[in-house]
Amino acid sequence: MGSGLAQSILSVRDLEVAWGDRQGLSLDNLELGTGELLGVIGPNGAGKTTLLRALAGLMRPQRGQIKLDGADLRKLSPRQVARLVGYLPQVRAIHEDLTVAELVARGLLPMGAMSAAESRRAVQEALELCGIAELRDRRLSQVSGGEGQKAWIAFAIVRRPKVLLLDEPTSHLDCRHQMEVLELVRRLCSEGVAAVVALHDLWLATRYCYRLLVVDRGRPVALGPAESVLDTELLRGVFGVEAVAASLPAGGRAWLPAAPSGPTTVEGGDGRERLRERGARR
Repeated sequence: MGSGLAQSILSVRDLEVAWGDRQGLSLDNLELGTGELLGVIGPNGAGKTTLLRALAGLMRPQRGQIKLDGADLRKLSPRQVARLVGYLPQVRAIHEDLTVAELVARGLLPMGAMSAAESRRAVQEALELCGIAELRDRRLSQVSGGEGQKAWIAFAIVRRPKVLLLDEPTSHLDCRHQMEVLELVRRLCSEGVAAVVALHDLWLATRYCYRLLVVDRGRPVALGPAESVLDTELLRGVFGVEAVAASLPAGGRAWLPAAPSGPTTVEGGDGRERLRERGARR
């Protein structure tokens, strides 16, 4: 699926979220279409995790509205949210003694009572969708980092959610497994799942995401198609790096950081960060 917005499954209006003494987040407007892969990028502490937690219903906004499949998130029960959203935080409990299938089955707990046959079928479908059915009886301590990450994604999608929220799913993986994980996410999007993925790697973000939301210090800086929303000025201002664009074999381009640069700010005339929208609906 390209960057054109399909039927909206998630919408955000006038959002303001704060989390203790951590960087909060303000976001005026965002629409996520069915089957879309939206990357959220920004430096450490920019508000990426705060946004994902708010979209997952784990943080109550101070202001604004989040809608999932047309329903106000605040009016949904935890079970209703669990049916709509699969959320995978960056920091997770370690369950190395569990088998892959046992981990995935735990993703069904929010659904309430299910028959053993229904549970086995749901787990098998998630394993097959993630391409790890042959690992079902392997303990998590016996699989590679990339295989383990796919197992966690299967855990997040076993309920067949409409929205998948992933916080740094490629952390601590080598380049091959990073690409395999994001190829999996794209494949899930082709099945109709809408995904929001927080990433640090500029190359991965521009290579695999359909649209990018750039955040800095709790505010959106840019939103648009991954192939065109970034430029050297923005990357210098937000990330403090000099970057170069590399052409991809299949067409398009991806950005690579080349060297650190001096600190600058992407600002509007009133001194506040400006949101730049390039050829994409919000």
